[in-house]
Amino acid sequence: MTVMTSAESRDLRRDIYEAWVTRASELGPSAGRFDNNPIIEEILPLRHELAQLLGYANYADYALATRMAKSSKQVLGFLEDLARRCRPAARREFSDLEEFAGRTLEAWDLAYVSERLQESRFKVSQEALRPYFRCRRCCPDCSR
Repeated sequence: MTVMTSAESRDLRRDIYEAWVTRASELGPSAGRFDNNPIIEEILPLRHELAQLLGYANYADYALATRMAKSSKQVLGFLEDLARRCRPAARREFSDLEEFAGRTLEAWDLAYVSERLQESRFKVSQEALRPYFRCRRCCPDCSR
Protein backbone atom coordinates (compact mmCIF):
# COMPACT_ATOMS: atom_id res chain seq x y z
CA MET A 1 0.00 0.00 0.00
CA THR A 2 2.89 2.34 0.69
CA VAL A 3 3.99 2.10 -2.95
CA MET A 4 0.46 2.80 -4.15
CA THR A 5 0.12 5.92 -1.99
CA SER A 6 3.67 7.24 -2.30
CA ALA A 7 5.32 6.20 -5.57
CA GLU A 8 5.44 9.13 -8.00
CA SER A 9 5.97 6.77 -10.94
CA ARG A 10 2.58 6.01 -12.46
CA ASP A 11 4.12 3.09 -14.39
CA LEU A 12 5.42 1.54 -11.15
CA ARG A 13 2.02 1.93 -9.49
CA ARG A 14 0.35 0.33 -12.53
CA ASP A 15 2.80 -2.59 -12.46
CA ILE A 16 2.27 -3.17 -8.72
CA TYR A 17 -1.51 -2.90 -9.13
CA GLU A 18 -1.63 -5.33 -12.04
CA ALA A 19 0.62 -7.82 -10.25
CA TRP A 20 -1.59 -7.65 -7.14
CA VAL A 21 -4.99 -7.97 -8.84
CA THR A 22 -3.86 -10.83 -11.09
CA ARG A 23 -2.01 -12.85 -8.45
CA ALA A 24 -2.96 -16.53 -8.38
CA SER A 25 -4.57 -16.27 -11.83
CA GLU A 26 -3.89 -16.98 -15.48
CA LEU A 27 -3.27 -13.28 -16.11
CA GLY A 28 -0.62 -10.71 -15.29
CA PRO A 29 3.15 -10.80 -14.90
CA SER A 30 3.10 -14.26 -13.25
CA ALA A 31 0.44 -15.60 -15.63
CA GLY A 32 -0.30 -19.22 -14.84
CA ARG A 33 2.56 -19.62 -12.37
CA PHE A 34 0.30 -19.56 -9.31
CA ASP A 35 -3.05 -20.01 -11.10
CA ASN A 36 -5.76 -21.15 -8.66
CA ASN A 37 -8.49 -21.55 -11.30
CA PRO A 38 -8.29 -25.37 -11.46
CA ILE A 39 -8.58 -25.57 -7.66
CA ILE A 40 -11.53 -23.17 -7.65
CA GLU A 41 -13.23 -25.20 -10.40
CA GLU A 42 -12.88 -28.26 -8.18
CA ILE A 43 -14.06 -26.55 -4.97
CA LEU A 44 -17.19 -24.82 -6.30
CA PRO A 45 -19.15 -27.97 -7.26
CA LEU A 46 -18.12 -29.61 -3.98
CA ARG A 47 -19.44 -26.64 -2.01
CA HIS A 48 -22.68 -26.74 -3.97
CA GLU A 49 -23.02 -30.49 -3.33
CA LEU A 50 -22.36 -29.99 0.40
CA ALA A 51 -25.01 -27.29 0.64
CA GLN A 52 -27.60 -29.41 -1.16
CA LEU A 53 -26.83 -32.47 0.97
CA LEU A 54 -27.53 -30.33 4.04
CA GLY A 55 -30.80 -29.00 2.60
CA TYR A 56 -29.70 -25.56 1.36
CA ALA A 57 -30.35 -24.20 -2.13
CA ASN A 58 -26.73 -23.09 -2.54
CA TYR A 59 -23.46 -22.63 -0.67
CA ALA A 60 -24.18 -18.97 0.11
CA ASP A 61 -27.36 -19.94 1.98
CA TYR A 62 -25.43 -22.67 3.83
CA ALA A 63 -22.68 -20.21 4.82
CA LEU A 64 -25.29 -17.72 6.08
CA ALA A 65 -27.12 -20.26 8.28
CA THR A 66 -25.27 -19.13 11.42
CA ARG A 67 -24.98 -15.46 10.54
CA MET A 68 -27.15 -12.39 10.97
CA ALA A 69 -28.30 -12.35 7.33
CA LYS A 70 -30.81 -15.11 6.67
CA SER A 71 -30.37 -15.66 2.94
CA SER A 72 -28.25 -14.78 -0.06
CA LYS A 73 -31.22 -12.78 -1.41
CA GLN A 74 -31.19 -10.66 1.75
CA VAL A 75 -27.43 -10.05 1.37
CA LEU A 76 -27.82 -9.08 -2.29
CA GLY A 77 -30.69 -6.76 -1.43
CA PHE A 78 -28.58 -5.10 1.26
CA LEU A 79 -25.62 -4.68 -1.12
CA GLU A 80 -27.80 -3.27 -3.89
CA ASP A 81 -29.37 -0.79 -1.46
CA LEU A 82 -25.94 0.17 -0.11
CA ALA A 83 -24.60 0.71 -3.64
CA ARG A 84 -27.65 2.82 -4.56
CA ARG A 85 -27.17 5.03 -1.49
CA CYS A 86 -23.37 5.35 -1.80
CA ARG A 87 -22.98 5.74 -5.56
CA PRO A 88 -23.77 9.51 -5.72
CA ALA A 89 -21.21 10.37 -3.02
CA ALA A 90 -18.64 8.03 -4.57
CA ARG A 91 -19.11 9.67 -7.97
CA ARG A 92 -18.66 13.14 -6.41
CA GLU A 93 -15.51 12.03 -4.59
CA PHE A 94 -14.10 10.44 -7.75
CA SER A 95 -14.87 13.61 -9.68
CA ASP A 96 -13.07 15.65 -6.99
CA LEU A 97 -10.04 13.37 -7.32
CA GLU A 98 -9.96 13.73 -11.11
CA GLU A 99 -10.36 17.49 -10.83
CA PHE A 100 -7.51 17.65 -8.31
CA ALA A 101 -5.32 15.43 -10.51
CA GLY A 102 -6.23 17.31 -13.67
CA ARG A 103 -6.61 14.11 -15.67
CA THR A 104 -8.59 10.90 -16.04
CA LEU A 105 -7.61 8.46 -13.31
CA GLU A 106 -7.06 4.74 -13.46
CA ALA A 107 -7.40 2.29 -10.56
CA TRP A 108 -3.67 2.47 -9.81
CA ASP A 109 -3.86 6.26 -9.45
CA LEU A 110 -6.56 6.40 -6.78
CA ALA A 111 -4.54 5.78 -3.60
CA TYR A 112 -1.75 8.11 -4.76
CA VAL A 113 -4.02 10.98 -5.77
CA SER A 114 -6.19 10.49 -2.66
CA GLU A 115 -3.08 10.81 -0.49
CA ARG A 116 -1.96 13.96 -2.34
CA LEU A 117 -5.45 15.48 -1.98
CA GLN A 118 -5.52 14.66 1.73
CA GLU A 119 -2.08 16.23 2.18
CA SER A 120 -3.23 19.30 0.27
CA ARG A 121 -6.50 19.77 2.15
CA PHE A 122 -5.53 18.71 5.67
CA LYS A 123 -1.74 19.11 5.74
CA VAL A 124 -1.34 15.53 7.03
CA SER A 125 -0.17 12.26 5.49
CA GLN A 126 -0.75 8.59 6.25
CA GLU A 127 2.94 8.23 7.08
CA ALA A 128 2.67 10.98 9.71
CA LEU A 129 -0.28 9.13 11.28
CA ARG A 130 1.26 5.64 11.11
CA PRO A 131 2.80 5.65 14.63
CA TYR A 132 -0.64 6.31 16.13
CA PHE A 133 -2.45 3.52 14.28
CA ARG A 134 -0.37 0.36 14.55
CA CYS A 135 -1.93 -2.83 13.24
CA ARG A 136 -1.06 -5.07 16.20
CA ARG A 137 -1.99 -8.09 14.06
CA CYS A 138 1.34 -9.82 13.86
CA CYS A 139 3.10 -8.51 16.97
CA PRO A 140 2.64 -5.87 19.70
CA ASP A 141 5.41 -3.68 18.29
CA CYS A 142 4.30 -3.83 14.67
CA SER A 143 4.72 -0.55 12.79
CA ARG A 144 2.62 -1.50 9.77
